[in-house]
Amino acid sequence: MRLLAFLVLPALILATSAVALAQQATAVTVRESQQLGRYLADSRGMTLYVFRNDKPNESNCYDRCVQLWPILEAPGQLALPTGTPGKLDAIQRRDGKRQVTYNGWPLYFWVQDQAAGETKGHPVANNWYVAITGETAQVLPPAAAPAPAAAPAPAPAAQPSAAAPAAAPAAAPAQLPRTGGAALPLGAAALAGLAVLAAGLVLRRR
Repeated sequence: MRLLAFLVLPALILATSAVALAQQATAVTVRESQQLGRYLADSRGMTLYVFRNDKPNESNCYDRCVQLWPILEAPGQLALPTGTPGKLDAIQRRDGKRQVTYNGWPLYFWVQDQAAGETKGHPVANNWYVAITGETAQVLPPAAAPAPAAAPAPAPAAQPSAAAPAAAPAAAPAQLPRTGGAALPLGAAALAGLAVLAAGLVLRRR
């Protein structure tokens, strides 16, 4: 019985150590979304980010910044999932911690991400972006899918043609001039009549 325990106990210790090393070696995973594509996360599925103001293998996030953007620390050996392009490494920070880098760029969490797969830190202040997978550094936001082309606007309906203006009424014909000279006044006409009667009487007497 003692011999069996002596043989089993070391095997359990080795198996536990192997599991712990394996967990440390798979601290970074890959997630995928329709909008962002493939990006890095830790073993819990929490999204990892890069900072545009960093430099390759150098972090510029300290003090208040690192309180909002906690670093992904490097407790041991690191490895990417099989088939994932790029390279994981670690840098020594000024605060004494070792921080994981991807293609040379330090990796961070966003304090407001509370569940696996959340990407609320993208793109905060246009300086923080999810860590997109690739062979080279990815410190810019992924290209957005092109928007579908807008449908052509319908042609405007034909406007009814304006009615032709009504023809001007024909001008009234000019008043014809009077013929026969000007009319005599009433008194002159009476005198002329009397003269005619008198002439007639004279002729009868003869």
